[in-house]
Amino acid sequence: MKRRNGLLLLWVQMASCLLLILGGSTLALTAAAARAEARAAETADMTLLAEEAMETMKYNERFDASLPIPQEAERNGKRYAVEARREAASPAGLPCTAAAVTVTAERGGSVTFRAVIGPAEEAAP
Repeated sequence: MKRRNGLLLLWVQMASCLLLILGGSTLALTAAAARAEARAAETADMTLLAEEAMETMKYNERFDASLPIPQEAERNGKRYAVEARREAASPAGLPCTAAAVTVTAERGGSVTFRAVIGPAEEAAP
């Protein structure tokens, strides 16, 4: 019977390399998942802020109120800029007034909501 010397060392080295490759890819996937979770949380915060500002604008329009819309907000330790504006819109060719809310994060991401809130404002004579 013929003995093969040194094959065990070769198998151990191959198994070590395989474990290092699998471990490295697992760490890379974990880091990517953590970054995606942080982006999703930031997007959720911006969406909730935009929804809150949009609902305030719709309330003010419907009930002729003047509830304030914050220009800046902080959620979960992050700061966001909130810009709310009224603009002219014409869906299906009908002149209307629309509300637009843009929330921008410190890192630069942003979310914009638009909704029709009433008929077009008439120009003063």
